[in-house]
Amino acid sequence: MRLRSGVPLLQHLLGKTQLAEKVGLTLPKVATMVDYLGLCSQTDEYKKFRMGSQTLKRYRPPPVARIKKTLKKESF
Repeated sequence: MRLRSGVPLLQHLLGKTQLAEKVGLTLPKVATMVDYLGLCSQTDEYKKFRMGSQTLKRYRPPPVARIKKTLKKESF
């Protein structure tokens, strides 16, 4: 899929699969962590883009550190 030039921030944002790879968890566990930390309600760490009929949900890199820190404190 080719990105439009009107959405340059997409290049620096992570999808759930990329977020899972960075943290070292499976997709269901990352989805649980995202819900647990409330990342979707924080507009500075979460962006939702609409491209055609698709809605792309993207996360900024700081949640990676937050998820890792939470995993050290609590077990999931």
